[in-house]
Amino acid sequence: MALAPFLKAIGVEPDVIKIDIEGAEIDALESISDILEGDAIVFCELHPQLWSEPDAQVSALSHLMDRTRRSIETLRGETVSVFRHEPLVFNRLGKQCMPKKQGQPQA
Repeated sequence: MALAPFLKAIGVEPDVIKIDIEGAEIDALESISDILEGDAIVFCELHPQLWSEPDAQVSALSHLMDRTRRSIETLRGETVSVFRHEPLVFNRLGKQCMPKKQGQPQA
């Protein structure tokens, strides 16, 4: 059973989700798009070197983030423009779950 239907079946709305599934991140994120539209904090490690069609998957990810009103940031709070293998935070637009380092402006 996929994550979203399972959580719905047991009546749980997650506060935090962590995804690290070695190349299938886009499919996993698409499968929880209804959760992404909520306020759950989503940590996801991307593995673009394992994507079969990188351009198509970057496009799908961008479209999903627009549709769910999320931004993609590093754990340091930096906006992501180039995807590489690293842990990322998928923040709700206008919200920030990771504190900025001292000296960095708050969003």
